Amino acid sequence: MDIARQAFDQLLAVAGRAPADFVRIEGGAPAMATRFHAEEAAAAVLAAGGALAADIWALRGGGPQEVRVSTREAATGLVSFLHQTFAEPDRAPPLTQDDARGGRGTPAMGFFETKDGRYVYLRPRFPASAAKLHALVGSPADKAAVAANVAGWNAM
Repeated sequence: MDIARQAFDQLLAVAGRAPADFVRIEGGAPAMATRFHAEEAAAAVLAAGGALAADIWALRGGGPQEVRVSTREAATGLVSFLHQTFAEPDRAPPLTQDDARGGRGTPAMGFFETKDGRYVYLRPRFPASAAKLHALVGSPADKAAVAANVAGWNAM
């Protein structure tokens, strides 16, 4: 069993649903250069959403559905922000913490270790979400302050 299918089956189990035989997850050559199974995880989540949507459709009297998800296409969704262009570039979300296009980044962007040894990834994309994240992590002045605050959280 491949990683995407295994993750998909585990997600369905968490939702209390038996494996869905009408769902196909199509693999392919990796679309992202990463040691993590990001594209498989994204495909599993999309497939689980599709399976549950098909269940709702059936409960409402609809016919059988088929769900197909490509790991390569799911990977594209993870980096879709790289393909965006904005009419007003200075209002675009930051791509990095420092954001070379005007310093609109935030120290509350990136991976941070939690109290239980896991990690969370914080990525505010627009000013409103950045403001909410800053309130959550105590309006940090630097990355060390964010890390100290997040180190008190449990990821699970």
